[in-house]
Amino acid sequence: NATVSAAALTVTSTSLSVAGGDSNSANACCNGSGNGNGTGNALTEARGEVSANTITLTTGSLDVRGGDFNFAKANFNGRGGGIGSGTALLDARGLLTSSGAMVQNVSGAVSIRGGNDAAASGYSNAGGTGNVTILADALVQSGATMSISAGSLTIQGGAQSGASGSSTAFGAFAYGPGKNNVVTSMTASMMSTGDFSYTGGTVNILGGTARSRVDTLGTNSAISEASAYLTAGGNKTLAITGDLNIAGGMALDQATYTNPGGAWARAVLDPGVLDITTSGNVALTGGSITGVGSAYALMTASGPIKLTIGGAAGLTLTGGTSGSIITDIVADATSPVTVVFTGGGAQNLVSDTSLEAAGIQTSFSTFAPTAAVEVREVLNALEATLLAAMDLVEADNELVLGDDEDGPHEDEEQGDTGGGQAVGVCQ
Repeated sequence: NATVSAAALTVTSTSLSVAGGDSNSANACCNGSGNGNGTGNALTEARGEVSANTITLTTGSLDVRGGDFNFAKANFNGRGGGIGSGTALLDARGLLTSSGAMVQNVSGAVSIRGGNDAAASGYSNAGGTGNVTILADALVQSGATMSISAGSLTIQGGAQSGASGSSTAFGAFAYGPGKNNVVTSMTASMMSTGDFSYTGGTVNILGGTARSRVDTLGTNSAISEASAYLTAGGNKTLAITGDLNIAGGMALDQATYTNPGGAWARAVLDPGVLDITTSGNVALTGGSITGVGSAYALMTASGPIKLTIGGAAGLTLTGGTSGSIITDIVADATSPVTVVFTGGGAQNLVSDTSLEAAGIQTSFSTFAPTAAVEVREVLNALEATLLAAMDLVEADNELVLGDDEDGPHEDEEQGDTGGGQAVGVCQ
């Protein structure tokens, strides 16, 4: 991990980058092999983290991202008639957080991006269990208020490319007759507990590309999320010189068998009260899905929403239907949605049933899928458990790698390459 922490942090620089590590791996393989019983836990941490009570930034550009090309697996547990469990956790998040107020004065671009090409697989035999989690999220969070002045703001979920023949082809992949739970999280989030204000150029909130797959009938679940969130517990005010674009990504669940998890690539703007003024246009576009998942584009608030739009095209909503979310403006009786066109624009609703919904709603709140939320809520406890279970001999700076008598496993042929690596093998 690369960590900076302070009571009060002031940064003045030409640029600031906070990034999780790239090309790391975690492997909990082959526990309970050969009629034996075994448990193996592998933990790899490669976070980039800046935290303080209060943060004030004056910089030319700000880039916060999760790590790219990270790979974790818990394969071949319970092999050969044994009873085995493998747990692999890889944390490569990029974090910029304050418990108090955060102020960003950025002359250029602010970019918040989830990590790309996170690949996780869990395969267990009948007596085995595999639990695999990769965290490649990007998070900018204030426990109080957040104020931003910037040339532009882009919040974008990560992307699993699915390139032919690559280890990223399936993103989160669970298979085998055992029990496997696999999660890849590549979300990009900017959030404040209190009020949020933004003054500057074009704002983009864009879902990424998430892939999940379950290939075998068993107790398997695969979850992949590459959503983008801009949320505030208080009022949100945006004065935009340019456009506001909110677009769902691609949620590609390729399950051969029923997947209780799924793929998620949402784009959500969710404050308490929302007031937006743009010199340009406002566009919401639903994303695309296959299988189980969601990729809608949503502007929502627990209070009133007011849009003052200066562009000639005005407001455009393009999409289909996603459960209770429709491609339209839906206002609660006590929380109206007001749209004022100052540049000759109009409201345009474009129906496209091949896409998820693109909606504006009040008194409606939605976040990540329940399963993914639960994963993130237990991470601290899981991390502590793994550290205790591995009984790391840090004082001796010692790492012992084991292998079965019959040489490298089929699992290892996938190739663990790159930076930091943790391997847990129990013979």
